[in-house]
Amino acid sequence: MKEQIVEQYPIISSFHKGINQELDEQIIGLGEATRIENGFIDDGNLSLGKGYVKLNEYNLPDGNKRLMNFYKDNDAVILVAVGDSIYKLNEAGTAYEVISSGYSNNDFNFVNYQIDLDEVTILTNGIDNVVVFDGTTFRDLKHDGRSSDDSTDNKAPKGKYIELHKERLWISGDTEYPNRLYFSRDFDIDDWTYPVDEMSANRHGGFIDIPTWDGGVIIGMKSLFDDVVVFKNKNVFRVFGTYPGNYNVIQVFDTVEGKILDNTIASLENTAIWTSTEGIHIFNGVNTASVSDKVKKYFNMLNKEYAHKAVATIHKRKYILSIPTGTSTENNMIIEYDLKSNAFTIKYGVNASSFLSIGDELLFTNTDNNIFKYGIGNTYDGNPIDSVWESGIIHFGEQNARKILNRIYFTAKGTGKIRITCTSERKTVVKEIELTDTFEFYRHRMRNKGRLMKFKIENIDGCDFTIKQPQFMFDFDYD
Repeated sequence: MKEQIVEQYPIISSFHKGINQELDEQIIGLGEATRIENGFIDDGNLSLGKGYVKLNEYNLPDGNKRLMNFYKDNDAVILVAVGDSIYKLNEAGTAYEVISSGYSNNDFNFVNYQIDLDEVTILTNGIDNVVVFDGTTFRDLKHDGRSSDDSTDNKAPKGKYIELHKERLWISGDTEYPNRLYFSRDFDIDDWTYPVDEMSANRHGGFIDIPTWDGGVIIGMKSLFDDVVVFKNKNVFRVFGTYPGNYNVIQVFDTVEGKILDNTIASLENTAIWTSTEGIHIFNGVNTASVSDKVKKYFNMLNKEYAHKAVATIHKRKYILSIPTGTSTENNMIIEYDLKSNAFTIKYGVNASSFLSIGDELLFTNTDNNIFKYGIGNTYDGNPIDSVWESGIIHFGEQNARKILNRIYFTAKGTGKIRITCTSERKTVVKEIELTDTFEFYRHRMRNKGRLMKFKIENIDGCDFTIKQPQFMFDFDYD
């Protein structure tokens, strides 16, 4: 039978779908990838992923840090907990200064609040008394504004986790009562009186016990919809109701294996998202779903022995998760999940142990002496960024045809060279292309043959680049 040769021009119209490791690499679409490391795809083009820079040159002490903030007249003041102290940048902007010290640990959680006309930040670390910072002084949270004494109903509870919901302050993570969820009186964060009868149930604070039979304890909570969503090691619960007299509890998630990682719990509008040692999960108020199968090969690299160091935040509608992988004892990989497009990308070379989202800026820190701005610049604080995008195995819907690659076409700009690799079952061919700093149309000869093709796009020596809609000239040989 005579061979029929047909010329075709398949194109990657957009890169925005991100990584898809959920399906076999021969099934995923032409615009999907098996790898995107240190790349940016939000606009549909493929570009170098943004790096990070120092916020300033004012060094902090060594050691793990926790980033927080205090607002005054809508201006954010950055607070940093290091060792047994809390620091802030002084008014002159010349150095970080200690504003409070003597704490048992720096593992703080915080919320911003307003008492009358005074803006405050409320901080808790699970061991020391809960404290209130008004921009100048710290005071212990106490009952009814009175000095604390030894009576049970006159003490504010201690706890590791803190949240605001329906004008009540909620605290959990009490080491003595690890399954207990405390709440203050509405509009009065200093009233924690436990009601003694039904008549007073809605006029003060109180608590709810959430026991389970698997040994789990409360590890976090988020205000979501009209509920408080409570996280335990292996379970998630909804606390719903409009006032203490009608609060109810229902379980909404139960992980079969592994455990939920407390510092990965985040929320946006009406969605809660968290990471367990099994994957990344989303709760929309009704249903819970696992979303991380698209990056399962990356997630399976999680170092479970040090998984407790994982941290996450939501910034510009992206869930940004920092985890330790392989044999690393520190966080060394970031998984970015775009909540709008449902797309994943990966970043290597970033060690983030604490995040803080402030307006358009995302800050992070680690054991180094500085605070860094995330998603800024074309280097990792001066170090070049290696970027790679890799397709699945492509047959263009024509498994019965041999493909003869002749040319590649694309529009691009950059500050150096990119490398395009085409691999078939027969051989691998590589083309290095010098880019200019303005968008140009490129047309290059590239020869390969085979029934199955795989493409890879990389930058060389960390160069900045953007590539749009690469297109391939093939002869399809039907035999």
